[in-house]
Amino acid sequence: MASKAIVKCSATQQQPQSSSIYRQATVGLALQDSLQELLQKGQISEGLVEKILQNFDKAVARAFSTRINNKATFKGTLNTYRYCENVWTMLLDDVAFKLTVSDADTVYVDRVQLTAVDSKTASSAAASSTVEPVDSVTDIVSLV
Repeated sequence: MASKAIVKCSATQQQPQSSSIYRQATVGLALQDSLQELLQKGQISEGLVEKILQNFDKAVARAFSTRINNKATFKGTLNTYRYCENVWTMLLDDVAFKLTVSDADTVYVDRVQLTAVDSKTASSAAASSTVEPVDSVTDIVSLV
């Protein structure tokens, strides 16, 4: 049986801002790698990199709030969870995903990290920035 643990947040841990949490997804990491390469070659400036990442944050948040209508259910064993600065992070083992909009087969994975940000918190954080908030809890799932 998997041991369960609560990981407490300390002041030294850096949690991502809710507006930039999508940068940890595969597409966000690929974009950052590409931008870093262009920056090292001197083809773009640091200011442009930051502007591109801010536009990426806005575009992904807008896409999730306006274009994604599918729902999925998942079931697994909770291994570890953490709640820090209004961000939930959960590590799940032996997870089964099933789309509710289709009769697609169930997908099984060994381990998943789920990160969820409360949209109300994201809304207040975005009020002081140019990032548009999403309308519901935003989840990012990554295979670990």
